Amino acid sequence: MNSTVATWVAIALLIVAGLALAYYSMPASPAAAPPAGEQSNPFASGTPAALTLAGGTVSLSYPQGVYGLAVAGEPLLAHPYIPPCDSPFDYCIYRVGADYASTTFESAGIRISRRADLASQASCLSTPPAGYANAAPITVTNPSYAAGAFGPLSDAATGHESSGTVYPLWAGGSCTEFETRIGESQYANYPPGTIGEFTSSDRQLVEDELSAIMGTVAVGSTTVAWPAPPAAAPRFPQTGEQ
Repeated sequence: MNSTVATWVAIALLIVAGLALAYYSMPASPAAAPPAGEQSNPFASGTPAALTLAGGTVSLSYPQGVYGLAVAGEPLLAHPYIPPCDSPFDYCIYRVGADYASTTFESAGIRISRRADLASQASCLSTPPAGYANAAPITVTNPSYAAGAFGPLSDAATGHESSGTVYPLWAGGSCTEFETRIGESQYANYPPGTIGEFTSSDRQLVEDELSAIMGTVAVGSTTVAWPAPPAAAPRFPQTGEQ
């Protein structure tokens, strides 16, 4: 091999080595974040936190990082037009995840209130939520508890709406009320292109999140099997819906 050929071979080897070094030195591409609204199980991305209610009979868990907790007298860290829980409450588990921050989503939460005024199983399960005098519950009984569901519950103000269900629970000789709620503003009230829409699919995923938390409620070692609430009430039309 003459010197000219050897020189070109050496140059070629240096080029190949340089390209290999550059390739293996490149930082790995970050994993693509899942699209907003595709996570219906909050426990898959949040750290489970256990909560035992006053009295020690009823417990549940919620995913920290996706949902936060406020107890009686503590302020909520979210200030939407429709709050995730009405006051007063003993506990409020509310959504703090930011994946819907640029949409018409406002809030989602579970209000937990001890109902000392409902001192019997019958009154606990049959007393309708305030403002729903004609609401009738669906109930179930179990050797460890009795539970009910009032719904669907909805409320509206100018450009805003909430929807949810009230679940009374009789256990250990006392009544505890759980209320799920999702609040949102009306997409049609905003100038086109100024905000994203909290769609019916997004709403279903958040409902699934609240259901996942409610599915952890237990009396002692017995998980509560909540009755299914009635079908959802009519809503204001979403984009493309009639």
